[in-house]
Amino acid sequence: MNKTKKIISKIISILLVVFIAVPFFPMTANAISYDVSLSVDTSNSYGTMEVGINNPRTVPTYYAAESARPIVTVYIDGVSYSPDNIPEGYYFTYSYSYGNAQYINETTLPVFSNEDLYYVNYSLWKDNSVVEKISFEYYLMNPDYYVMFYMGPDETDHIALQTIKGGQTCRPIEAVEPPTEYDVFVGWYTDKDLTNSFDFNTHVTDKVLNAAPRRTLELYAKWEHRHKLVKVDAVEPTCAKAGKKEYWKCEDPKCEAIFADGDGENEIEVEEDIVLPIDSNAHDWDEPVYSWSVDETEVTASRKCQNDASHVETETVKTEIVIVKEPTDAEDGILQIIATFKNSAFEKQVREYGFNRGAEDEYALISELTEWIKGGKDPLSLRFKNLTDDEGTFDQFLGIKVDDELVDEDNYTKEKGSVIVNLKPEYLEKLSVGEHTIEAMFIYGSAKAKFTIKEAKATEVKPAEAKKEAAKSNATKTGDSSPLLIAIIVMAVSALAIVTMIVVKKKKKN
Repeated sequence: MNKTKKIISKIISILLVVFIAVPFFPMTANAISYDVSLSVDTSNSYGTMEVGINNPRTVPTYYAAESARPIVTVYIDGVSYSPDNIPEGYYFTYSYSYGNAQYINETTLPVFSNEDLYYVNYSLWKDNSVVEKISFEYYLMNPDYYVMFYMGPDETDHIALQTIKGGQTCRPIEAVEPPTEYDVFVGWYTDKDLTNSFDFNTHVTDKVLNAAPRRTLELYAKWEHRHKLVKVDAVEPTCAKAGKKEYWKCEDPKCEAIFADGDGENEIEVEEDIVLPIDSNAHDWDEPVYSWSVDETEVTASRKCQNDASHVETETVKTEIVIVKEPTDAEDGILQIIATFKNSAFEKQVREYGFNRGAEDEYALISELTEWIKGGKDPLSLRFKNLTDDEGTFDQFLGIKVDDELVDEDNYTKEKGSVIVNLKPEYLEKLSVGEHTIEAMFIYGSAKAKFTIKEAKATEVKPAEAKKEAAKSNATKTGDSSPLLIAIIVMAVSALAIVTMIVVKKKKKN
């Protein structure tokens, strides 16, 4: 049963093919030569039409009238006829299609009014054979075409729409606002790859349509980026960080292009081309710091790089003592301790002191503070220095005298820094107010100087405090008189006891 169905299906398919093909091809069984031809009036169309049974071609033709038909002329033995008035034995058939409808070998060509585009075949028959035919497509009327403009191939909403008749040209829209301030309009293109530019002199027909909607032409704007360059100043390299040459970059945050010039002609392809390598000598030093040794025989200068704290420069130098002014009996001298560095970045360091010494002494007192006030809690520190070679001053120290009397070591302490003698407050309290002489004794000499003990300043007492002090004073006076009173009372009691004993004895005798 299935086999029979397949055979019947094949037979039907073959018959359909034959049925459709017969009107378009001559019957070779009656191959007779006829002097016939067809022509079409195309004076009101934009296209031309080619005819011929051997090579029929479809050529678009456009008609303005809604119900117009192509004018077909039949030539038989040199005589012209219309399709409706041809000699006996000849006849016409029409095969045409529009939309999804298809008609084969119709004897009457209808008035087309529902569609705009038709595909038509005119066939002239003689003795059951097609002796001539013409194939073409034509338009019943000039339909509307739609030209849609888009800002770019990725856009889904058009910015403008033009409606024109078939075969007409469209016009470019004007004053297109660029997507950004960095874009420049190039032109309109028919493809989303923006490779085929559209010529606005082109007649809009089906051949130039590119969109799925019927009779629609979509055009896409092409933009080129316009760099808006700003200068980026050069950054000098440091010991820790690379620098950069000056360059220009586009203000557009989406653009990463950089250029070696402000005109944007020399683009820098590799950013490393503008990098300046680290300069091991390009330090950013902070202010130098100076450190004196305790005995002031050495000074160390140092500074750190602010780019990298591990980059440090130091220099340690020996000091020298310069006598600026010799002391006299009436006035102390002036000496300076000076440190001079080879590195010009480090400044000369100077400490200046007043000093007092005998003419033959090599030692001197260089303390700035040489007075002490009664009631003080801190010691009086006096510093003695060897003016020629201070390195062993501390080891050469023997002791001190105050007002030519040797001072017990319990009354002072000593420490290095040349020699610093700290007179204790307990000892100083015992000294009288006024000027005193101190002599520091060393193995190779001594140094004499003066210091002053001052009375403590009287403090102002407020009235309320004065009353309290007076009350305390009165209380103290009352207490001071109480011993005398007690003595009188004791004497009175003793006298009374003696009298009482005498009276008792006399009574016994009696």
